Amino acid sequence: MGSTPDGSTLGDSGIASRIRETVDATKDRAVHWTHTLQEGVRQDPIRSLAIAAGVGVVLGVILGRRSR
Repeated sequence: MGSTPDGSTLGDSGIASRIRETVDATKDRAVHWTHTLQEGVRQDPIRSLAIAAGVGVVLGVILGRRSR
């Protein structure tokens, strides 16, 4: 098992398994979110394009003001 900077091993109190579970759960959520987003874009591509354009305009305005 790997060791931490303080010299303890990762398996001392189940930390490694908790980290693995958290990473797996996060991956599962990311995959689910990605599929949901892709399905939404497939069902209404014009709306998705309009949202992306709107976000781009807002970011452009915000970043444009910062550089002045």
